[in-house]
Amino acid sequence: MKFTIMRSARLAAVAALATGGIAIAQPMSTSAAAPLAAVINCSTTLSPFPGSGSSTCNGSATGVANGAAAVLTPFTSSFNYNEPCPPTTGTANGSYSAGAASGTFTWTRVGLTAILTLHPTGGTIGAAAALFLPLGTTAGSLTPPCTPTTVTATVVAVGAGA
Repeated sequence: MKFTIMRSARLAAVAALATGGIAIAQPMSTSAAAPLAAVINCSTTLSPFPGSGSSTCNGSATGVANGAAAVLTPFTSSFNYNEPCPPTTGTANGSYSAGAASGTFTWTRVGLTAILTLHPTGGTIGAAAALFLPLGTTAGSLTPPCTPTTVTATVVAVGAGA
């Protein structure tokens, strides 16, 4: 299987997720009770893929809290991952930071979709959904014997909640 992801596919993915009403537990403001809608976009490189390792996903978070104007803030995360052969599912766990929001997360990926459980610092457990979009070709790494390679991907997550 060959994945070639184009910018229009990423925009369609954001639009599809944005209409889903996914919940995220902690706003980017300092008020833990503030209503929030957020889009997170970051880039990561997994090497080896498939396999196990650690990486980062850094980019930006755009959100609205308490009905205020949209705020763009840097988003950073670091995580450990496990992508078995064939990589139809995968898991990760790590930590994140976006503005005043920070915490830890676990991630379960099935295909190109991931569900995250969020444990915000000082907050309530929450959830988010994301798309894992590999860039370029990963053909040799997707079927047994799954020749490990390096995969760069865009991760787009959308959330809304209080």
